Amino acid sequence: MKTRHIASAILSVALLVTAGLAQASEKAWNNSPQNWSWPSEPQCKLKVTQVTQPSESQPLHVTVVNASQVRVQYTLQVRVTRSGSEVFKDTIMVDNANAGETSMRPTAQRLVGSLSGARVLISLLSCAVRM
Repeated sequence: MKTRHIASAILSVALLVTAGLAQASEKAWNNSPQNWSWPSEPQCKLKVTQVTQPSESQPLHVTVVNASQVRVQYTLQVRVTRSGSEVFKDTIMVDNANAGETSMRPTAQRLVGSLSGARVLISLLSCAVRM
């Protein structure tokens, strides 16, 4: 009985570490499409196609294509740094993206200033298939 509990605890810790590593993966936005997938959900495939700021000191707009063959729910994190220091961090959650659908979502917060001279970093925090 104790062996099962220990094995279960070890499996739980391994899953948490794996999820943490998946969340920690971050890509720099270089004005070219980025493909994303979620390790624990192989059907979840996304393509970030654009990160823009319509005007200075406004929210960022992130455009994502659901490259999956299924409907998904996902959360992205967007960070902006200048001279190595973080100046912006926000998340975007899309609750229901149909297969092949393009979604453009603004961040809830505004980026003070503009994207000019800044570094944008994107992370996929979660992705799940929706029924």
